[in-house]
Amino acid sequence: VINGDTQKCVVIRGRGPNVGVPAGVVRLSDPNLALYSGSTELESNDDWGSHPHAQTIQDLGFDPSSSLDAAIYRCLDPGPYTAWLTLAAKGTTNGVGIVEVYSADLGTGWLRNISTRALVADSQHLVAIGGFIIQGEPGVTRQVLIRARGPSLNLPQGVTALSDPTVTLYDSDLNPVLSNDDWATPNGPAITATGRAPTDPKESAILIDLL
Repeated sequence: VINGDTQKCVVIRGRGPNVGVPAGVVRLSDPNLALYSGSTELESNDDWGSHPHAQTIQDLGFDPSSSLDAAIYRCLDPGPYTAWLTLAAKGTTNGVGIVEVYSADLGTGWLRNISTRALVADSQHLVAIGGFIIQGEPGVTRQVLIRARGPSLNLPQGVTALSDPTVTLYDSDLNPVLSNDDWATPNGPAITATGRAPTDPKESAILIDLL
């Protein structure tokens, strides 16, 4: 979701061939990236070098390391958007990929939230990972609410929701900072006060101040 009252320019990257994964885990070999507003596809890209704004992406320093990765540069009005990462063509390899969103105009306070839907299972390899970077003045904290939803998701028929999600926050060195199973324990009142508490007691949430 892009916040504010003016357009914000972003670079969205869909990466696969060089994504860092544990040994034995297969990477997405040839990603395709599509950007949606609601159900309307705004644009898509297969190989980032073929994008009309490839030079701008490179000049901004956001060019992916693989020519098979996808990227989109676009200026967007405030509102919700969805990026879809898929295989570019039949015959290429399913695997782990990553979608990254970067501010191309270094605006502040314009990204309101990021959400991800992914297949999750009881396995170290079948987890959904969402990363974020907090910018601002040194020593000044920002309050962040991280939610892991499952039972309350409105999913298409035949798609099963995760029944009892757990969320863990890690620092940049992959050290665990905080974990939560059921959101109302132990910080339920503070999470409720944000107005964004999960609607199912089995869902998870972390409310934390971060530098």
